[in-house]
Amino acid sequence: MRATARTSGARTDAPAGPGPGGALRSALSREQAEDTASLLRVVSDPTRLQILSLIHHSVEERARVADLTRALGLRQPTVSHHLRVLTEAGILSREPVGREVWYGIVPDRLAAIADLLR
Repeated sequence: MRATARTSGARTDAPAGPGPGGALRSALSREQAEDTASLLRVVSDPTRLQILSLIHHSVEERARVADLTRALGLRQPTVSHHLRVLTEAGILSREPVGREVWYGIVPDRLAAIADLLR
């Protein structure tokens, strides 16, 4: 049996996927896809995921650099770097209180992260 026997009768000019009204539906717009990809790049770091988890599960859902440094066993500059990245991405809010700065997860971004896990 020749290889062409299997494909005989198949249209070579037919589109590869379903056409309009087919089974595929648009799930994400380009803007949504780019926003989600950006979010995934930021939270894909294990230390950042740990920071988010620590803040989310803290009593007041916020934490200071000193708290996170102690809990993670990392140096302050390393923790501060990750907090800056998360803050610049709009995932964390930064609230100065006296000489301390408290970090909390922005509610909309928490919902976006939770949606990714569903």
